[in-house]
This record gives sequence, structure tokens and C-alpha cells, in this order.
Amino acid sequence: MIKLYLADETILKFRSESKQHSSRYSLDEIRNLICYEDENLIAFNKPQGMLSQRSVSTDISLNDLLLAYLQDETSD
Repeated sequence: MIKLYLADETILKFRSESKQHSSRYSLDEIRNLICYEDENLIAFNKPQGMLSQRSVSTDISLNDLLLAYLQDETSD
């Protein structure tokens, strides 16, 4: 089990950044990248050329898409 303890400010920052950077992808497009999901694991089919993490603030990364997807799933 992995537990992360983040300050509220950090969580808010991640949420706003992921919405901003993932907006080029619809939630359906993000869901289509998921190969497998259960309560412990999400496996993505990362498109060639997509970064795992941003190197500059304007990049789109798989991390941003994952955060956007998780925020949508937990808001239901």
C-alpha cells in the first residue's frame, strides 16, 4: 500500500493543473487509453510521444490525464 500525505494547497494545485492540461482530451478519450483497471491498479496504453510527466508547463502528460480521470471518477 502506498500512502501520500499532501498539503491541501498541493492537492488544489494538482487539481487545477490537471484540469488545465487535460482539457485537450475528453474523458472518453482518456478512458479509451485504459487497458485495465481495478481497485488497486490502472494500466494505460500511453500513446507514443506522450510524456509520462510534463517537462514544461505547456506539455500534456499521462500523469495529467490520470489525475483528470481520477477526479472525474471520485466526483460521482
